[in-house]
Amino acid sequence: MLRAHVEQEPPRPSGINPEIGPELEAVILRALEKKRDARFDTAFDFWRAVRHARGRDTKDIDELESSLKAAGREGPDTGRIAGVT
Repeated sequence: MLRAHVEQEPPRPSGINPEIGPELEAVILRALEKKRDARFDTAFDFWRAVRHARGRDTKDIDELESSLKAAGREGPDTGRIAGVT
């Protein structure tokens, strides 16, 4: 099973839920990339991409990210999605 996790591609999200459109599917698959540098750099980048794929505004995300950075706050919402920064 571990070998499959490392070597096999994940199933296409639209195959599990046909209501997932191609743009959102691309975002999900990018988040699941095996190579770290192919994934989103931060949770904020991922969140923006999901919002964009769903046709929604991202201004609140930008404002939240800016205010957290200005306050010097680091955490899971400002760190790398992969975990260790």
